[in-house]
Amino acid sequence: MLSDEEDRTRPFGQDKPEIKSPAYLPLAKSNGMLYYYGLILKGSEAEVRLFCNYHNMKLVSIESLGETEYLIGGLTEFLDESQTMAFWTSGKGYDRMWWWDSYGHPIHYTNWAPGQPSDTIGRNNTCIEAVLNTTAQTLLWYNTDCDAANYFICESIIES
Repeated sequence: MLSDEEDRTRPFGQDKPEIKSPAYLPLAKSNGMLYYYGLILKGSEAEVRLFCNYHNMKLVSIESLGETEYLIGGLTEFLDESQTMAFWTSGKGYDRMWWWDSYGHPIHYTNWAPGQPSDTIGRNNTCIEAVLNTTAQTLLWYNTDCDAANYFICESIIES
């Protein structure tokens, strides 16, 4: 047993076991991917990207209709009917083009809401949020300021 003085001067967390991420997060699996639905806290795109990176994951890059449908089904399991929530993706606007920032490649599949993307594309701080509407069963994209507070989805490739 440590004395009071030793306990006060010991670095915080020194005796805690190392935990390999993301094994301790509640994860969903689909098509070789792991997903974490960040439904408890909101943050700017930069803040939630740091959360994902800390857990050895990346902000989601939605690259197909199948992935969109999977995410709609997975998210609606945790939400009430008639609920609408916005989630950060890794999509960003650069030089009048949209890119998946997590992987560094251009966006080919899109699921923009009507009227989107708005004319703010090309600004330095324009990100893609995916807005889930549980009633309509849609996950439509909007471009918005990256500093807005949203929920988020992290993803990781399942290592074999």
